[in-house]
Amino acid sequence: MGIRSALLDAKASVDAHYGWWLVAASIIILALAGDTLTKGFAAMLHAGPLAASRMTLVWTISVAGQASSLLLPIAGLAVDRFGPRRMILTGLSLCAAATITAVALADTVVAVVLYPVLILGILAGSNLPVMTSINQWFFHKRTLAIAVTLFAVSALNWLLSLAIDIPVETMTTLPFGLLVLVLGLPVTFMLLRPIPIPGNTEGYGQPESPVSSRWSDGRPSVDYGWKEAVRGRDFWMLVLAAGFLGAANQITRMLIFGLADFRFHVEGSYRMFENLHEVVSVAFILVGGLIGMKAGLRPALLAFATLHVVALAVILLARGPGWLFTGILIMAAGHGGGIALGISAVGEYFGRRRFASLLGTGGLITQALAGSVFGLLFTIRPLSTYFDLPSDPSWALAAALIPATAGVVAYRKLGHPKPAPSQLASGTDN
Repeated sequence: MGIRSALLDAKASVDAHYGWWLVAASIIILALAGDTLTKGFAAMLHAGPLAASRMTLVWTISVAGQASSLLLPIAGLAVDRFGPRRMILTGLSLCAAATITAVALADTVVAVVLYPVLILGILAGSNLPVMTSINQWFFHKRTLAIAVTLFAVSALNWLLSLAIDIPVETMTTLPFGLLVLVLGLPVTFMLLRPIPIPGNTEGYGQPESPVSSRWSDGRPSVDYGWKEAVRGRDFWMLVLAAGFLGAANQITRMLIFGLADFRFHVEGSYRMFENLHEVVSVAFILVGGLIGMKAGLRPALLAFATLHVVALAVILLARGPGWLFTGILIMAAGHGGGIALGISAVGEYFGRRRFASLLGTGGLITQALAGSVFGLLFTIRPLSTYFDLPSDPSWALAAALIPATAGVVAYRKLGHPKPAPSQLASGTDN
């Protein structure tokens, strides 16, 4: 009786804190199927006899990367249809199979063919299903849980990039492929169980009945279908803001070192600015989550978006390298601080029913928008020679103020979360 009671007490303790066990599992899964695995595999493609066919490698890596963004809505639909755990198990299995097979056979054709399989596995078995699991479990602390997860994974990826000399071909790829198999899959089985409806689980606000209109703390629930969400203004404000701000951040990161060299002759500025941006961005993922919990998502998103405009103004007006470093620091803070908030906002505004589908659709549009704005810069840069524009890249950086300001305006236009039209029509929120 004592043993049974102890086991029941242990189970109750795990259930009560299951959300944070879920966060721990999510960190492991995202870290395994993350940057190091992808970079290691890509490095393997460029090694030895594979490097002879440069166009084949460029085509494979580029097309696989672009195709992965096109598959985001489909992957999101699959997560909503089959559940996060099944998709994670499928995705991690594909990652392990592709990686280990490519290392074992070491054949040009095999590795090139398996690279898209690896990308598909990462897409299906990492960010979308993991974020969906967190969104399904948490309500009050959703933003913090997402921020903790992304902060830990980003920090691990950065530390691994310093500790591991990429490219190192199989020395990077094989261990991570085996870890996906022997660690990732068991963690998924043990922790990412089907989401229950607990009674008093910390941070979870799911109603007892699927037709109930209220969370346990009295706040109105939102539960949008995909069509309902994309027909509304709030979805597009979130997507457009993320896309514009992402483009402004990319343009700044690409041009800041050129501006530093041109104005102040700062040698090696690219690596310095990249390291500074990386460290501050990672740190502000967690800071942004904490601020979002305290101040609310809307004001926090608007504040971090405004930092992009402030950063560009500081950079353009800089009269010394210190001000340039200050500008990139502010830009990194705005970029990192909004990452977890943007994901959490999808759950805040549209609920759980189609979270992964909406996140995937938003990701596709955001990448396309950011890529278009970013690509436009390369299209118009040759015109600078034709029109004899100054070689100082300030004019191109000034152009980044347009998407940055558009992102701020989009968040400013964002409304408050409200029930879906279908909920109002059915009278569930009366």
